[in-house]
This record gives sequence, structure tokens and C-alpha cells, in this order.
Amino acid sequence: MSAHNRLIFAVIICISSLFPPEIAVGKRYSIVVQADPHLDFARELCRTALEKAGIEAEFIPAPLCNERRQLDMLRRGLVQLDMMPVTPKRLHAARNGEILMIPVPLDRGMLGWRLNLLLHSQRDMLADVRSVEDLAKFTMGQGEGWMDVDLYEAVGIRTKQVRRWRDAEFVQQMKAGYFQLFPLGLEEALDYFLPHFQTIEPDIVADPYILVKYPWFRFPAVSAVAEDARALYEALQHGFDIMAQDGSFLEVFSHYKKLPPKSAFSERTVIEIPNPYYAYDLVSEKYRHLLYDPLRQ
Repeated sequence: MSAHNRLIFAVIICISSLFPPEIAVGKRYSIVVQADPHLDFARELCRTALEKAGIEAEFIPAPLCNERRQLDMLRRGLVQLDMMPVTPKRLHAARNGEILMIPVPLDRGMLGWRLNLLLHSQRDMLADVRSVEDLAKFTMGQGEGWMDVDLYEAVGIRTKQVRRWRDAEFVQQMKAGYFQLFPLGLEEALDYFLPHFQTIEPDIVADPYILVKYPWFRFPAVSAVAEDARALYEALQHGFDIMAQDGSFLEVFSHYKKLPPKSAFSERTVIEIPNPYYAYDLVSEKYRHLLYDPLRQ
């Protein structure tokens, strides 16, 4: 584990010691939760973790918003629980005790496998791409405030940020030549976003030639100032410890998510780029067996 990540874990452990168990078994909690439609699996993992810890929870959907706004709402306690990707700002908020993250990979690490979406007329655009240098000839679209922008820009790949994208608004910008590619997590793109986008913009397709890979995880995070923060954080941590050992984490994940076929990986060129903010060891050792590596498993 890197010195940087050891520091992060030390802070998380220190913060958790400030929150002694206050789990009221049998009490029904009402929890304001991130409500993005593609995160039903993450919500169910969190709900199951709470049940394992003896808590019955009612999830109240929070308003949809971008990553920056989501973190602000979590810091202020307007959202009690979310499942956003781990960004530098989130790590900073965790170090400051504003949010409480549990380093369990809700997406099994699949978020770090990035699939490019592009126009059907440009489907073969990346056929000859073999390296970061090749990929840097193109411009990527990204949601406003996404950390991925920093990663791509650091290796020389140009990006353009868009404010609205959930309903394929970015396709019009593609058609106008503003950018050529719109990468998303491989699994979430194939399972949810691409079918959804194609009902609105049939011209959008998945690139069949490359995948970009980097350390990128989705952790559950609890607001430190929200009502019942201590009970919620302790219960989730206890529940995920149980789920990681009794097999229920993988059972719930498999019920909601279908992993891409191995051909989705083996038939594409994998281009790895570094994440300057953290590495794969950000995931707690007790949860690392949950990570999915299609090239080994």
C-alpha cells in the first residue's frame, strides 16, 4: 500500500473510532439516498448491508445532480448516503471528517474499465489505436466535474465537459464535431446507458476496438453531519464485513448486474493510464477479493 493510501486509511480508521456503535436494532431508519437510476444495484447492496447489521431502512430518493453538487449535499447532510466514484475532493472531505467512506468496491472495480461511445458513422474511428498517444488524437466528452477529466488531460488526451448528458444530450455535440468520444464505465454503459441513449439517439454506438483502464472505484459514503450518521456508518461497515465473507455481496451484485462477457475485454486493446490520486490498494484488503479481473478470472 502506498504511503498516501496508508494515510487515507489511517484517517478513516481514526474517524471511525470517533463513532462508537449506536445501532438501534429493530429501529426503522429513513435515509435520504442518491437516486440515480443506474445505481439500483448499489442501493440494494447498501440496504442488504444494513439488514445484515439488524437495521431496517427506508430509502428516500435525493434530487439528481452532478458530482460537485452531490458532494456539497452530502457534506451539508441534505443527502445521508451516496455511492459516487472516489474523487480527490471526496478524499479531502473524508480526511477532514466531513464524509465517512467505506472502502468497499460497490461496482467490483468495473468502473475503471472505460468504453467509448461514438457515432455510428464513426464506428471504426479507433480501429488503429494502440496507445495513449494514438488516443490523444481524439477529443473526449465528459460530464461536468468528472475526475476522469484530470486523468485524461494528464496523459495528453483533450476533453470537453458537458453539463447535461444523462439523456444523450451530448450526441448533438458529437454531431457538431465538439468531441468524438464519450467514455463511460464498460458495464454501466452496456447494461444501462447505451440502451437508454439509443432510445433517444439511435446513432450512438459502442466502440468495438479499445478499452481504457485505470483505478476508479465507487464507495458508499455517509454524511458526517446527517441525522443518525453514527448508526448508519457503523451499520454499513459491519454489514459489508459480513457480506464480504458470507457470499451475499456477490449474490446481490449478480442479481442486479450482469458482467460483460470476457470477449468484451479480450477482443479489445486495453490502454492503461495512471490515476495520480490513488491506486488499486485504495480498496480495503478485506474487500479486495470482491474486485473483478476479467483477464484473470
